[in-house]
Amino acid sequence: MPSVPPSLVQNVVRGLSGAYMRTFHQLTTDVPADFPRSGPMLAIVNHSSHMDAAAYAVADPSRPPAVVIVKESLLRTPVVRWFVAKWGAIPVSRDGHDVAALRGIVGALRQGKRVAVAAEGTRSRTGHLGPLNRVLVKLAVDMARRDIPVVLGVTIGTYQVLPPGAILPRLGKVRVSITMPLDLSPWTGRKVTDADLEEVGAFIQRRMAAMLPPEQRPVPGTPVLTPPVVVAASSSDATPVTRRADAAV
Repeated sequence: MPSVPPSLVQNVVRGLSGAYMRTFHQLTTDVPADFPRSGPMLAIVNHSSHMDAAAYAVADPSRPPAVVIVKESLLRTPVVRWFVAKWGAIPVSRDGHDVAALRGIVGALRQGKRVAVAAEGTRSRTGHLGPLNRVLVKLAVDMARRDIPVVLGVTIGTYQVLPPGAILPRLGKVRVSITMPLDLSPWTGRKVTDADLEEVGAFIQRRMAAMLPPEQRPVPGTPVLTPPVVVAASSSDATPVTRRADAAV
């Protein structure tokens, strides 16, 4: 593949995505005027459509843009692998419970980068916000403890435009909203327990639900968090043992 500066690839992708989203989906964005434009940041976003990537790419005010998480299976295609490398994306397997990928996310944040992660650790198949990924919630608290801001982002309308299983997008309006950094200080001054995780998850889930229309909010009875998951360390990890995923944060 050609040797092209990452910044050029990012600018071209954002430019083309912006032209398409604004022309065919009347994209609007809601980003606070005083939103911090640089420095490390963890963005927790909803994800219910492949259209989300284009919408967030346009709405993201960061320079350079936030690093995104992509399914490892996408890297089998050379062109996609090239774009992923240029964007600085982090591949993840095992439905978001990959210890090596988690370490990559933490490493990127500590290097001063911005990372956007799906709230559920995967794409919603119904359009509704589901249980939040337990590991991600613990990561949010740990990053806030290190004074790394945590923000929320939601896309509205992308599920209707391109639902799972659809090949071609439909016409329809899309909106992206991003918050200012959350105040997670009530949970950063002590060791985080499972009860604390439930509280933080409920706080984040409520905030995201308030940003979404009724058809995208969690259905009644939706758990706050995904259950604890024990995973095996990736072959790239130094210690190939099983562990709780959130213990690797």
